[in-house]
Amino acid sequence: MKEATGGREVRVLGVGTTGIVADGKVVRSDRLPDWQGVDLAAELGDGRTYPVLAGNDTNLATLAEYWRGAARGTGDVVYLPVGRSISVGLLLGGTLHKGRHGGAGEIGVLGSLGWYTAFDRFLSHGRSGSVPAGAAAERVFEAARGGDAEATDVVRAFVADLATGVAATVLTVDPELVVIGGGLSRAGDLLAEPLRAALSRLCLFPVQVETSVLGDEAVALGAVRLGLDHVERDLFGVPTVTDVPS
Repeated sequence: MKEATGGREVRVLGVGTTGIVADGKVVRSDRLPDWQGVDLAAELGDGRTYPVLAGNDTNLATLAEYWRGAARGTGDVVYLPVGRSISVGLLLGGTLHKGRHGGAGEIGVLGSLGWYTAFDRFLSHGRSGSVPAGAAAERVFEAARGGDAEATDVVRAFVADLATGVAATVLTVDPELVVIGGGLSRAGDLLAEPLRAALSRLCLFPVQVETSVLGDEAVALGAVRLGLDHVERDLFGVPTVTDVPS
């Protein structure tokens, strides 16, 4: 939550990071290994008169989608952030599911799924390797919209990389909705339509697939929601979406 002048009106600070986070500490981070073991809540809370709450970025984005995004009011949701990294956020029965160690949804660690290398497909297209990663993906999507067959094949192959892991998650938790988030969600139906088709083949029941309406703001909004939940819990003593059984 944004600090007011002098910090006098701040009740709590929410922050998001990659990696598995438990009790404000980064338990494990393959993307930022130097952060492993860092107690973010303590480090950022040093000298502050209000609490600091740290959470996993995917989990926070899942909260944001439930609060203000494509999953608003939907109790059973699989959130799929797609970009340089891919993971899963789970909202079950209107409650964020983090798992025993905070690692729920980290199925990308299964190398056979190909999630950690899926984005490289965009970099290998044409001369995309000479431009920034985000621009390379946008170039592929733009070409696919224009009918470029090679670019269309890249997008389809990327969705095929995603589909098995997403289908396994859908078959496990039987959600009402899958939300595609992250930087590549701007591609809209170029990703959503082939993923819908793949899930219809692989899963027992139809599942709705939508793209995020929050884009790059999802994690920050989720951190705001984390802070608001803390304040509301203190003020009113009622359970919130971030409350999970211990």
